[in-house]
Amino acid sequence: MIIVEPCAGLGNRFIALASAYHAAKQLNRELVVVWKEESVLGAPMHALIRLPEDVTCVEISEYGFKRDFIGQMRGNRIKKKYRALAGKFYECDDIMRLYDEKGSKGVAHEFDKVLAVYVKATNPFWDILELEHAFDFILPQDAIEQKKKQVLGQAEGKRLVSVHIRRTDHIEAWKNSPLRLFVDAMNKALEQDEATCFYLATDDIETEASLREVFGERIITFSGKTLDRDSRQGIEDAYVEMLCLASGEKILGSFNSTFSVMASKLGNIPLEVMKLEQ
Repeated sequence: MIIVEPCAGLGNRFIALASAYHAAKQLNRELVVVWKEESVLGAPMHALIRLPEDVTCVEISEYGFKRDFIGQMRGNRIKKKYRALAGKFYECDDIMRLYDEKGSKGVAHEFDKVLAVYVKATNPFWDILELEHAFDFILPQDAIEQKKKQVLGQAEGKRLVSVHIRRTDHIEAWKNSPLRLFVDAMNKALEQDEATCFYLATDDIETEASLREVFGERIITFSGKTLDRDSRQGIEDAYVEMLCLASGEKILGSFNSTFSVMASKLGNIPLEVMKLEQ
């Protein structure tokens, strides 16, 4: 048995899920997913995704005793139960170190030593990022898929290029992926096809305004989205945004952004990271 507790944000959780899923398939193990609703990701799994029927999904609340005493107690009991089943427990740093040092073969060797492992993860611990269609087993719920189609209705019948510009607290993206690089790449896309439109995902209002000045109605956005990741609506909207990015011909993405990477993997489309030359 492989028990995985995906941690951190949506992109990191999908990476942890995919690592555990493909490890379980290759090692012929049962897979149990412990999905926690918490302050950094305030949405239950059933509001976002569907997993294959042979995957056991357990949802818990981890907002703390002050906010949700009963939910926290239940979550603690469930995690204690599954950890007791595991012959080996890996914290996020432990499994990341093992994979970095020994790769998938090393992970498989360690997993084979016990009947069950419990893994907390934010990063890959299996060779999934080089694997085609590695995330196809993760399916959006119908409501998420419908909202995506509504947002992208403006692009129907047109060539769509996705643009993800990460800003706010992501200092590396600010420094390494300046706006001018995106503008240059978008102009090149228009030279190839004048009918091109752009799905823009950004967390910065000024960036959106600047691109609208240049490209006008060619810019498509998810208007009215909620940015609060502590709320169910905010996480649902983030997933819709990721799927919208995944629907383009390619993604012009931000430096060191898991969100850009995950969108390209979900859509099985190329990712061109906008990065200053060193």
